[in-house]
Amino acid sequence: FLKIFGGYIMAFTLISGLTSFLLYIIDLFTMGLFRKIPILSYLVYPFFIVYDFITLRPYYERAMVLFTSNVKRWQFRIGAIVFGILTAATSYNSFSSNLQYKSFIDQRKFSERLSENPLMHEMCYADQITPDYFPTVYIPSMIIENNFLRVGVNYKKSLDELIGYELHIDSSKYIDQFMILTIDDSLYTNVTWRQLQKKDIANLAIESMIDISFLSNGIHLLKVKPKTRNEGLGRFKNEFPDIYFWKDVH
Repeated sequence: FLKIFGGYIMAFTLISGLTSFLLYIIDLFTMGLFRKIPILSYLVYPFFIVYDFITLRPYYERAMVLFTSNVKRWQFRIGAIVFGILTAATSYNSFSSNLQYKSFIDQRKFSERLSENPLMHEMCYADQITPDYFPTVYIPSMIIENNFLRVGVNYKKSLDELIGYELHIDSSKYIDQFMILTIDDSLYTNVTWRQLQKKDIANLAIESMIDISFLSNGIHLLKVKPKTRNEGLGRFKNEFPDIYFWKDVH
């Protein structure tokens, strides 16, 4: 109950924070529009006073007033709102794939019915990763040309939420002890994970070299996910997709 209640509180806090910040940005570029609306001004005041402190508004507010005194405010407000909407729309479209939601700009109706075969996630292959995408599970390439498969799991906040409870109640446990790895539905029980510090000092991961010498050439399915208390990944399911690879060793 406490976990569910805490989730609702976190969701409410996040939504209210994002909404109030969006209103603050609009208010900032419209020269205090919401601060002049009765009743609404009292509702947004507690949030706005905090954002004023964070953005140091008192230090540049006079300069903005001086600027708007030389232009028509209604024209500036309309321009600022249009600019904000266009910026938000284009920004959302550029990173919507990382959010794993369909972009509202994409009008294709049958994108989820391209094939009856399972979806392949290109960004799970290290040689296809771009700077603006940070996968949770990855392997070197779609084509594996040796008998060892390098499997990595980046340390992301989702792991804290999935197995953080177990780590808190047992200080002798490590994240790698909760990772489940299968290939073609065969469970690998003796997987040795090692912590990896990447070039970016803030980017941590665990990696393992899996012996696949006994696998035949051709397509294989890799699954890596953490073992959770309820055996489910919930909203983090898309962070641990099935990864297909082709072994081609001669």
